[in-house]
Amino acid sequence: MLKHYVEIFYPGEEFFYKTTEEEVDQRNSKLVTIPKEAIGYRFFDRSEWSFKGQNFVGLKKNFSRMTYFGKAYTLEEVEAYFPKCENLINNMKSQGYSRVVKTRAGNWQFLEEGDIVKS
Repeated sequence: MLKHYVEIFYPGEEFFYKTTEEEVDQRNSKLVTIPKEAIGYRFFDRSEWSFKGQNFVGLKKNFSRMTYFGKAYTLEEVEAYFPKCENLINNMKSQGYSRVVKTRAGNWQFLEEGDIVKS
């Protein structure tokens, strides 16, 4: 049986984060309560089934784009407004990221194509 989940992201160390997962009936952000301390979320699907009394869980798949809470900045804006964030600037350049988000928790996350930022 295919089940839907929301994965909620919380601040962690530097560019890393902590996550929780919750089963949902639909992949609809309007029906999900996201805690205020969360920095973002995404949906995914997973197959789950039982066979001879044992429960099995498939791999996570069909991920939605990330939705972050914060403010997006381009590389040029980070260089202009946050010149002391040298590690961030160097990582953006070396890894080819043109945009990041400063989350409502104050940490930075790289933005992938299609990611959404809500203020």
